[in-house]
Parts: sequence; structure tokens; C-alpha cells
Amino acid sequence: MLQTRNGVLHIGQTSICDLADKYPDPFYVYDGDAIEQQMCRIKSLLARGVEVIYSLKANPNLSIAALLSTCADGVDVSSLREMQVALGAGFSPAQIFFVGPGKSLQEIESAVQANIGCLVVESRDELQQTDRIASRLGKRANVALRLNPALEASGGRLKMGGAPTQFGIDEEQAGEVIVWSRSLRNVRIIGLHVYMGTRILDWAVAARNTEEILKLTARFQESYGLELELVDVGGGLGVPYFRGEQPFDLERFAKEVNPAFARFQQSFPGVRLVMELGRFVVAEAGIYVAKVRYVKTSRGKTYVLVSGGMNHHQGTTSVGSVLKDHFPIRVLNKMDHAAASPVVVCGPLCTPADILGRAVGLPPVEAGDLIGIMNSGAYGLTASPVEFLSHRWPGEILVYGGEDHLVRRSPTLSESLQFQPLVRVKSQVHGHTHEAVPTLVEG
Repeated sequence: MLQTRNGVLHIGQTSICDLADKYPDPFYVYDGDAIEQQMCRIKSLLARGVEVIYSLKANPNLSIAALLSTCADGVDVSSLREMQVALGAGFSPAQIFFVGPGKSLQEIESAVQANIGCLVVESRDELQQTDRIASRLGKRANVALRLNPALEASGGRLKMGGAPTQFGIDEEQAGEVIVWSRSLRNVRIIGLHVYMGTRILDWAVAARNTEEILKLTARFQESYGLELELVDVGGGLGVPYFRGEQPFDLERFAKEVNPAFARFQQSFPGVRLVMELGRFVVAEAGIYVAKVRYVKTSRGKTYVLVSGGMNHHQGTTSVGSVLKDHFPIRVLNKMDHAAASPVVVCGPLCTPADILGRAVGLPPVEAGDLIGIMNSGAYGLTASPVEFLSHRWPGEILVYGGEDHLVRRSPTLSESLQFQPLVRVKSQVHGHTHEAVPTLVEG
């Protein structure tokens, strides 16, 4: 767990300064013990029988997924590659839920061929395509219909219910689709899935949304005689990123929602209840670490230039440009120093958008200090434009059980260029071909 010793941030017994000496910066570092404990805490507080599955899109690192395969009840994937990561990490096909509004035919075929636990279908056409593919393969696919409820979710930073959307089947149309689906021979509707929003910080809002989802799915089960095996109530629990935000109160949420889970289980015994969580499991266990290169002043403002920026951490820069705020930022080797005048923290990119924080209260900073963007365990590296301006990628480090492991390295320049076939063309203007090939310098 994160703690401070002699002014230096430690992950368990491991000093962040020792990691910075051992691995090239910038890098992401994840506290594996904290991730495991968070998943176990969630499961211990929710009603018995409620399954908690990990949303891989939050952080699809293979080693993070492998760690969670030992304590999560399943995994939610949203692409063929994510499905392959989940299988490689140790999740069984039966534990996999495949979601996404625009799956390719290859993705549907691969999911059906692998006999995954549940393919979440988000349109009538997708259901029909799944039936055709399953028929060709001589299989019967287990599917869940994703519903877009008429009720608009409240309290989420990104809303996914109650409005026109690419996600799911509108509640008003879903009954017709269910009736029509009975003519299909190679799909079996085993579940309903509802996801109403994300980044919900108010426990009461999350509890109310969950209760409404349970009522909605109960109505569909009773109205259409569905023989459901599972109901996925989504998730969307948030973590605090910005000033004034408070942590989600999981204890109060569980106390409020557990009786609703119990009532549903009593009315529909044997129906599995599933909750999918990603950000809430991993976000607070991750830190993006960059080293200070220069400190300069410009017309009265102090700028701290660090070794990585928006190309590695799009989350804090894109949201910051809209909300004029930033993720929590600390000087990791000066954790006990008092903050001085606000500074602007910038990355090394040739764009004015490369701002990690615009008015950050930090202690006096100098070259060599370690800047940490906290709460960065979710939607970090893989949600960022890592090829922008061709800087090296950040590595990813997992600290678990007192040991640190490099769980993703930056590709070398030679490796990156392997994906760019060199085509030599004869100039239509000058009539000659350029033959010079530059010497590659790895970095």
C-alpha cells in the first residue's frame, strides 16, 4: 500500500526513488497488493452470490489481468485482442463477457468458437449475425441483451441511459426483439445487461440506479417469460480525481443495495447477479511517474517540464483542458514538503496542449525530482496517443509481494519500424529515387 517514509513515497517496502533508478522514466507503476485487496474488499461487502467481474478496458495489462484472474469472478472484454489477453491471463472462456456496440464478424465468430460465457448483444442485427455465425459453426451461442433503459441515470460523469445512444437496445424496442428472437435457432438469451453511466461518486445514486436496473430486468423476465441465467447490473463506480470530489462510499452503497439484491435473488433463485468494475478496482493503485527536466519562468509563471506528457497520459490533459482541473499531482520524493506558489506542469511535446496541470500547488521543484500523477491505474497508457511525436513509450511496473516487475517495456525504434514497410517510390518531379537510409539510434 502507498505510504511515505522520510518524505519519499513507498509502495509497500519499495521506494519510488529506487524504482526510478532501476527503470527508465517515465513509467507507470501499479500496487498489485492494493489491486488485490480492493477486489477482495468489494466482494466481501456485496451480498453473497453477487459476482464481481473485471472490466479489462480499464487496464488491459496482461500481468494486471493475471493478478485479477485469481480473485475476480470473471472478466468483461470489448475486443478480440482483449479476449485473447483475458485467456492468456488465466480467465476461462466461461468467465468471459464480450461487450461492445459494433463487434466485427471476426470478433463474434471468435467468441462463439471459444464458447465464452456470454456475448452481450447490442442490436437486433448483431443478434441475427450471431445466430448465422453460430449456425455455420454448428454451435448455440449464449447471449445477453443489453438494454438502453428509458430511465436516465443520474450522478454519472458519462451517462449511458435514458437518451439516444449507440449502446444497447432501447427499452421500448427490446420486447419486440425478444419475441422475434424466438425464431432464431442458434442463439439462446441467457441474460440481460444494463449499464447506466460511469464515474459515479455518490453512493446513493449508484444504489438507486442499481435498484432500478433490478426492477427493469424483473419486469422483462416476467413480461416475456425469459428463462434468465444472469443479470448484469453494470457498475460505473468512480474515484475522485478533481478538487472537491469525495471518495465513493462502498460500505454505505453495499448496505443500501444488498437488500435489493437479496429480494431479487429470492424472487428469481438461480439467476446470477453480476457487477462489472474496472476503474474502481485499479485506478487508485496506479501512478504515472515522470522526472523533472527543467524549471523555467515565463512572464511571471513557473513551468515545470517533465519527461512525459499527454502522449502517455491523455486522461489528465484532455479532462483538464475542459474542466480546467487536473488529476492529483505530487512530488514523490518530497511528499512531506509544504506547497509553494502554483506552477504549470508540462510534458516535453511540441504542442500547447501538453499540460498535465495548470495551477498545481507543489513544493519547490528542481531538476531530477519525481512528479507523480496519482490515481492513474485506469485508462492511462492504453487510452493515450503513445505514437504522437514518436517519443518512447512509458514502461509499466507491477509491485506485488515486495517485489517489482517490468510488465510492459517500450518497443525499440527498430521494433516500431517493423510495422512500417518502407516503400521506395520514384519521384514524379525530380525523376530519381532517394536511397539514403538513416542510421537508427535506439532510445
